[in-house]
Amino acid sequence: MTISHLFRAAIASCLVLFAGFARAEEQGLELAPNNPDVLALVEVGKIIDSPLFAKITSAYPEVAKALDQPLEKDSKLTPRSFSSIFVAANTEKQDFVIVFNLTQETEIDAVLSEEQQTKGTKIGEYTLYTLTNGQALCLVDETTIAVGPAKTLTAVLKRDDEAEVSEALSSAWENIGDDQQIYIVATLDKLVKQGASQIPAGLPITPEMLANLKIATFTANTDKKNLTLTAGLDCTNADTANQLKALLDLGMRAAQQDETTPAEVKEVLRSVKAKTDEETLTINFQVGFEQLLEQFKGQINGAIGAQ
Repeated sequence: MTISHLFRAAIASCLVLFAGFARAEEQGLELAPNNPDVLALVEVGKIIDSPLFAKITSAYPEVAKALDQPLEKDSKLTPRSFSSIFVAANTEKQDFVIVFNLTQETEIDAVLSEEQQTKGTKIGEYTLYTLTNGQALCLVDETTIAVGPAKTLTAVLKRDDEAEVSEALSSAWENIGDDQQIYIVATLDKLVKQGASQIPAGLPITPEMLANLKIATFTANTDKKNLTLTAGLDCTNADTANQLKALLDLGMRAAQQDETTPAEVKEVLRSVKAKTDEETLTINFQVGFEQLLEQFKGQINGAIGAQ
């Protein structure tokens, strides 16, 4: 199995971008690289059991069939084998670890071929297996697989203490709710610095305004009829939050009044709601399953065809 197969398993399990992230497990955080600025978790089991996924498999039986197919001929793992997928990344250093939590206990024979198993290196009680393009894999325990750059995973497995995580990121991550099927949190200071020079001329967003953005969160959850997406920005102060809301409202209003904007896009924009609470800007979007399936029919068919 290669890292691409594991990514493909995650995509096959989620199929639609608006699938699910949920509460981080202790094991995932223990395997994070030091100083991450992004944390996220895909809870695949909840996605597959959700009303939205039931709608997808009803409309596209090929999706359900694909979930039961082995990832490759030498593997016993299928997309349904994954209960959740935790991601921790340091975007500046391009360090990351992806932790695949399994629904059942497994052995390395179900994960890697015999040839791949010959490329193992002992690191304490663990064995690190070299993949391609500098990546590596470790079966941490019977239900946990970690994948990432070999250098990063080696450092994580040799580490005696917990990962170094900033107080801001840790505090934001602790706010995750049990009902959230998607939860991503990111500290923005480094990301903002990287993107500040890319602000288009004439756009009324200053580098100073961007510098005030500290933490971003993204969540998603489904009920019986709708998918709800929520993005939150910690803007440091109320002035920045209100300024960004005004710009967002102006942009959405202009798009809705533009005759070239497709009708379906205008319908989506009408579902977007933004509000501020002191220094926090919250953007909420809700869409019905039927509308969502119609909008993403092409992407779903493309994902099926790629299997």
